Parts: sequence; structure tokens; C-alpha cells
Amino acid sequence: MHKITDGVWRFRFLAANMFNAYYVTDGREAIVIDASTRWDFGPMRRQLAGKIVHHIALTHAHPDHQGCAARLARMFNCGLAVHEQEVASAEGHAPLVRQNFLFEIAGKIIWAGRCSKVTRPLREGDTIAGFTVYHMPGHTQGHIVFFRESDRVAIVGDVVNTNHPIFPFLTSVREPPTFFSANPAQNRASIKRLASLRPAIICAGHGPIVYGDTKLQQLAARL
Repeated sequence: MHKITDGVWRFRFLAANMFNAYYVTDGREAIVIDASTRWDFGPMRRQLAGKIVHHIALTHAHPDHQGCAARLARMFNCGLAVHEQEVASAEGHAPLVRQNFLFEIAGKIIWAGRCSKVTRPLREGDTIAGFTVYHMPGHTQGHIVFFRESDRVAIVGDVVNTNHPIFPFLTSVREPPTFFSANPAQNRASIKRLASLRPAIICAGHGPIVYGDTKLQQLAARL
């Protein structure tokens, strides 16, 4: 794993910056935030060797974020934490990609892992491993951001992407593609709310780590 800052690491995968997952601890509680696709279980298992995990937490339950969640939860005998509006999708009682049937089928075939029982429904204002939960819907209705006030680290899922749409090795804070979001207009409001937090470190679901919020503020101003 690559250390981002105190208590926050990013998993290393073969395709860097394509799918991101994070290991977070405050010394009392340790969690994995997002679980990539099912194909990354091997790398995640190896990088978690010797570590403690109390929960697998998801920013949202899309197939490229929940892929290893069930297997990791079994491996560590730990629970799954998602926003209360994401429980039905995470447990398999509702589509993972609710807005598009074709993406739902493709996501299940290509990326998704098994669904798992949610043991810790999260709500706005909850804290987990030193991070506060912010409900920022739009990409999905139960999408959340994890924000640590002490050093302004934000693990943002897909509220924004930080990879360039054409040249993925470049950094560009941008909206996720609208066809992947349940409600793009609502997600734009969440981008503005994220910008209001003035994050110093932005850890997205797709793309490199971004230090500073200049590009985020520029994006929010354009919306």
C-alpha cells in the first residue's frame, strides 16, 4: 500500500488510478473504504496481511466499488458499512446500478462481487475510524464521502473523478460521466458541498490523489 498521510493508505493495483481503495485507521478502528472490482481480491488480500480490519465501508455500491467487499468481510470476520439508502443495493435486493439496466448487467458480469449483509448502516454525521460521514447523493442516492476534519482529508468515491477523461495519466478534477450517475444535477450540488469543506487531500474512486482544492473549487464555480 502507498501511504497518503497519517492513518490513510491507498492499495496498489496493476492498473494504477483506475479503481481506488483505501485502508484507514485512527489507532482504535481500522476500515477498508471501497473494495474495487472482484478481480483485485488477490492484491487486496496480500496488502492486508497482518492488518486488522473492523469494517468494509463503501462510498456507494456500484460494481467497481463493492467487488471484493463480501470476500474481505468473510476473510476478516468483519461487517459491511454503507449509507442507509444504499443497503438494498449492497445486499442484492435492488440493482447495483439503478439508473441503467445495461450498465447493471455489464457491471455484474465484468466487475461485481457477491453481495453481503450490511451490519452498519451509516447516516450523515456518523463517525468511523476518525472520519465523519457526509451524505452526498447524486451519483447514487446513498453515496457518501468520508471527511477527516483534523487534516481535511476527503475520501470522495465518485462525487468527482480525478483522472483526465482522455489522458488518464493526467490529473483533472471533473464530474463523473453523467450516464453513470443516477441524478447528475444532484451530484453537482454534492460537488459544491464537497468544495465547501475545502479538502486539503482528495482521494477519489478513480484517478490520482489530489493535494489542495484549487481544481475542485474551479469545477464547483463552473457548475
